[in-house]
Amino acid sequence: MSGYEIQRGDTLSKIAKQFGVTVKQLQDANGIKNPNLIIIGNTLKIPDITSDKAFDIPGFSLERNPAAAENVAAPVDNAADGGSVDLASATEQPAAKIDISAATIDKAGEHPVAALDVSEVTIDKAEEQPAAAQPTAAAAEEPAEAPASQNNGVKNSANNPELWGNFLGTDGEKTMVCRDASGRTEDISGKLRLLDEPKAGEDPQSFTITDSSSGSDHEYLYQKVGVDENGNALYKCVSMNGDPIISKNQYTLQWTDDNKPELVNAKGQDNHGEGLKVGKKEDTPPVEPAPTEPAPVEEPEPEPTPEPEPEPKGISAEERNKAREFGADVSDYLVGYTDDSEQGLTKDIIKEDVTAENVADFLKGYEDNKGLGDRFFEQLRSEWGFRDKQDLMRDVAEKLSENLRANGQDKWADEVDIVLQNQEFSKDDAKVLDDIVKYYLKTLPELEQE
Repeated sequence: MSGYEIQRGDTLSKIAKQFGVTVKQLQDANGIKNPNLIIIGNTLKIPDITSDKAFDIPGFSLERNPAAAENVAAPVDNAADGGSVDLASATEQPAAKIDISAATIDKAGEHPVAALDVSEVTIDKAEEQPAAAQPTAAAAEEPAEAPASQNNGVKNSANNPELWGNFLGTDGEKTMVCRDASGRTEDISGKLRLLDEPKAGEDPQSFTITDSSSGSDHEYLYQKVGVDENGNALYKCVSMNGDPIISKNQYTLQWTDDNKPELVNAKGQDNHGEGLKVGKKEDTPPVEPAPTEPAPVEEPEPEPTPEPEPEPKGISAEERNKAREFGADVSDYLVGYTDDSEQGLTKDIIKEDVTAENVADFLKGYEDNKGLGDRFFEQLRSEWGFRDKQDLMRDVAEKLSENLRANGQDKWADEVDIVLQNQEFSKDDAKVLDDIVKYYLKTLPELEQE
């Protein structure tokens, strides 16, 4: 068994083709559960190819048939009259046949063109059909797919504005599937969470799908990048658990017969038949939104004199630094066992020192210093014996909502307000708040060192 180091631009299917093995063999040899995710720099074990595996071609199979030796003479004569050799079980795959005409099989031993081991194949008399109608191995390898531009009668929400409303109004947890029409990669499937509420007749601008099939959560973020000629929304997967997706990709939003949304990567779209490639946080994913209509031509205006980036309203750089120190202190108090003294210090900071103006920097300081601890709301909620934790979570959430509105983030503020309507914060409520904090902190201007 040899090894191969994964390079930038590689996919599991590409490596499998390079070494003449299947994706399934690579998964089994390396314990890979999700073929869509491989890490640049890791070394793959390449399994050895045995003689049996050398004929492992999708759509074809070879079987031993000792009884075939008893019927050799008549079928060979038939083959010379225009019969065929069946490379698959006659009952399982009768269509996978190779035509052998009289021109390719000559009389006994004059100059045989192709030697066939009759113990390895079943020789049958075929029905008469033109050679051009015979499928090749390449055609059998991949099922027929519709090109990306073909609508195939799929419903789109632009023509059916009630689809999203009906779907979101149903009971139970909302789930969604993202799949590759080629069938070469595993589906991404799991809990759907909209980051904005779609208006009537419009599709959401962004949402996440959390796939837990591998035993741990993988959160994929999708953003709308345009529409196709049929009015179907087009989306791009931009990150997985906060790490950027560095491969170009495009998915079409479609609706199933039972009125559920799904994303489909069709033939002709970016990354078709290839797994998504995940980079590191410092990588920049190639996001190229497709405009839905040409931008109007405008006369260029003189560039204004650049001004220094303003600080958040009503707070100085010194106060922001102090708030981050408070966040770092609280992260130290909450990670591990929290005694009465640490509970008291945490309560004093949140009640007296954290305000609507500095709450974002307080949470930034906590996040940068938490180490192996959970995110703020999840960590505080999980603290055993912390008597005032629900009250403190509500206090920080209320200040966060006020801060979001003051900085023009009304949609996120609305989501926080929905959580605040609950009498007690659940585990899911804490996760929603922490997700909002995660995306909001990315918008904060950097502090200049004084």
